[in-house]
Amino acid sequence: MRLSESRIKEFIVHPEQEVRLTALLYFTASFTQDTSVMPLVIRAVEEYGRKAGYAMLRRAENLPQTEETACWLEDQLRGNLDPADIVDDNHRWAVGLVLSAADPALLLAGHAGAAELPLFPAPLAAHFRRRLEIHAWDWMRLWEALAQLGRETLEQRDFSPAQTDLGNVLLDAIARLGREPGLVADPLHDLPLEQWDPGLRAWMESVRVELLGRMRLESAVPMLVNFLGDEYDGVAEASAAALTRIGGDAVVREIARRWPEADEEFRFDAGGVLDDIHTDLAAETVLRVFGEAEEFELREFLAHTALRQLCEEAVDPVRRMLVDEFEADDPDRLDLQYALVAASTVMGARFPEYEGWYAEAVADRWGWEECEPGRMAEYVERFGITGGSFQRYPVPGDLEEPWDDEEWNDEDEPLDDEEWDEAEEDWDEEEEDWSDDEEEEAWEEEPEDKPVIAPPKPGRNDPCPCGSGKKYKKCCMRKDGEDKADDWLSI
Repeated sequence: MRLSESRIKEFIVHPEQEVRLTALLYFTASFTQDTSVMPLVIRAVEEYGRKAGYAMLRRAENLPQTEETACWLEDQLRGNLDPADIVDDNHRWAVGLVLSAADPALLLAGHAGAAELPLFPAPLAAHFRRRLEIHAWDWMRLWEALAQLGRETLEQRDFSPAQTDLGNVLLDAIARLGREPGLVADPLHDLPLEQWDPGLRAWMESVRVELLGRMRLESAVPMLVNFLGDEYDGVAEASAAALTRIGGDAVVREIARRWPEADEEFRFDAGGVLDDIHTDLAAETVLRVFGEAEEFELREFLAHTALRQLCEEAVDPVRRMLVDEFEADDPDRLDLQYALVAASTVMGARFPEYEGWYAEAVADRWGWEECEPGRMAEYVERFGITGGSFQRYPVPGDLEEPWDDEEWNDEDEPLDDEEWDEAEEDWDEEEEDWSDDEEEEAWEEEPEDKPVIAPPKPGRNDPCPCGSGKKYKKCCMRKDGEDKADDWLSI
């Protein structure tokens, strides 16, 4: 049985940071429209201080704001903050980011002057003003600006952080217009697609996936589910994010329908969507597919998904997996163990090892390693204000020549089986003829790659760039996939 949301909210002010974040993530990752959550974040910040409260604020950008919470955020930027102090500086950045992400209509009604406050970070203030300006643009002007952004990257072959920020602002404005009654249901409706470059048209189709989610169009669910597990990760990630925003049982039913015949890539993508859809059907579906899964890595992934449902029925099977299936020295074991303890604390569930595992988690700071805190300003300079969601999409020109893994003969035809055998023999002979010195020399002569403008995204198991000490998949990966990066300041 799923825990009631009123009960979950009580733990947003729990003394343990990891428990607070577990409760808060339940709402923020699902794009809740519940305006009672942000006041609890404010209470936690006031009770536990700016340093501990930073992690809460970094996850609050998806939360809807009210006049009262917007006033609190603005008052923080009038307060006694010293930008030279790293905790104060990160606090003002986190506050400014939450305020900047609020509904433009709310900001225009009484908070448009917040960007003029001395403590409002200057780069963020410029973004704040531009977002309010773009909010007033009409449908065609927004699309023309987005098309122009696409054109600018055709030669550049990448998105800079500033272009990423602009792209996300434009998408947000288009989606808000598209959700208004009486406007079009298709994001590409009435656009002059035939006048655009083929690469730009293809890119616009991929952007459409993001918009279908931001506009919360339930009719798009079958198409979006079909993209899960796509060989191009950007489309799959965008579809997963769109389905999370749409949410509801329509998404769950379509995933459940596809699951039995789906491959592993689909199941990982679909499991990520089920993470953040909180309905009885979603909880039932997650518990079922977790119980049926045979491959260990998928079972581990779905164990986390089951815990995020905050459903007591997940506690015992996850506990048994920890006890029976993990090697004692597997570092991923502690990740799942701490997630089980935090979720069980919120749910009030207990099991034989609970007390000992809880004490171990507290002593180990829930897996967050000690490290020097970094400045949010430096992170924004590297990755942009609005984070990685717009960077999911390929640069327009990349779509003009699809990648394939076939080898070709002199007549520009794919190699047949006999030609493949001959080619492999030639490659083996060439490899045998190379000495170690010759191979090393050849590598040294390779021209250096052209530097990209946007920094590369870390791998799932790489250390998180925010400096938390956790793996990327257990820290900022989820937030990077949806909007912004997380805890640049160590907890």
